[in-house]
Amino acid sequence: KGVVDPRRVCIMGASFGGYAAMWAAVRNPETYRCAISFAGVSDVASMLRYDSRTMAATRYFRDWRTRVQGDRHFELDTVSPLKQV
Repeated sequence: KGVVDPRRVCIMGASFGGYAAMWAAVRNPETYRCAISFAGVSDVASMLRYDSRTMAATRYFRDWRTRVQGDRHFELDTVSPLKQV
């Protein structure tokens, strides 16, 4: 609608909102000059590698990985804003 000047607008979010802000800037670079992410996951595979070292039991990590990744063959880079820039 031309309400926002894309040369001056930034999007910001925290946690999932930070992830969403990064995706918005990656997928719509003509709309946003910048994105601010506070505690948003930028690389899902890196997050899972970190989580695997911090969870007390392997089974807890396996359950968490399944919830995040689903199919073990799913390419996490496709949902990681950092890998899509």
